[in-house]
Amino acid sequence: MQDLSHQLPDEPSLHTIRRAAKELSILTLSSTVICVRSRRPKMPRSKRDKEISLTRVRKKGRAANEKLVEKVRKFVDEYEHVVLFTADNMRTTCMNEVRTHFRDDSRFLFGRNSVIAIALGRQPSEEYGKNLHKLSRSISGQCGLMFTQRSAEDIVSFFKNYSRPEYARSGNVATRTVSLAAGPLVEVPFNMEPYVRKLGLPVVLQKGVVMLERDHTVCKQGDTLTPEQAKILEIFGEKLATFRVHVLLLWCKSDGTVRSFARKKSTSKSK
Repeated sequence: MQDLSHQLPDEPSLHTIRRAAKELSILTLSSTVICVRSRRPKMPRSKRDKEISLTRVRKKGRAANEKLVEKVRKFVDEYEHVVLFTADNMRTTCMNEVRTHFRDDSRFLFGRNSVIAIALGRQPSEEYGKNLHKLSRSISGQCGLMFTQRSAEDIVSFFKNYSRPEYARSGNVATRTVSLAAGPLVEVPFNMEPYVRKLGLPVVLQKGVVMLERDHTVCKQGDTLTPEQAKILEIFGEKLATFRVHVLLLWCKSDGTVRSFARKKSTSKSK
């Protein structure tokens, strides 16, 4: 009988057994960890308010344009005169003052020029009233409409004499030279010292008082103001701009006449 004992595998050593057991335990532990991680429940989605960029707004669309057209035509039906005007250095506070003065018998309207032109009629065949297309064709730039029962003389006289000083903005032309003398700046509190220094003023803080180290020229007459110059002028109460309304055209509903008015030249660029 043939001896087959030499073909049997050798008995594993103790070292081999321990190594195999160690690898088996690591594999078992890894499988357990993976299993536990896979069963972990997902966190619910946050219901907190999310920040939305203000630039992402919906357009007003066709409905808003149609509403503006209806509003313009309604005012044309209600009032005797339609005035096309423009303003230098438009400010909300000044415009509200004008609205208050005419609140009993007038309405002011601003909107998209193209939509207002359509409401009035751009061609003789489309015009909502006799010769309104002449006023419609002149609508351009920053302008508005005034619907009123007052006479043309009253309207022109009021706006001819009405003006309000205002702070100039960046891009306006300086109407005069403004300089600051060296010394304490009483208009500037101590906590604004870093801010005015950033605007370009040579200042230091001494015992809680903001001091201008040397004479400084904020702007010269005829200069186009920078944002920094405009802010410095506002801090020191220097108003170099003037709010003024200019009547361009006046339409009369009773006879369909359109009167044109010459506009005075402005000393500062409107902003």
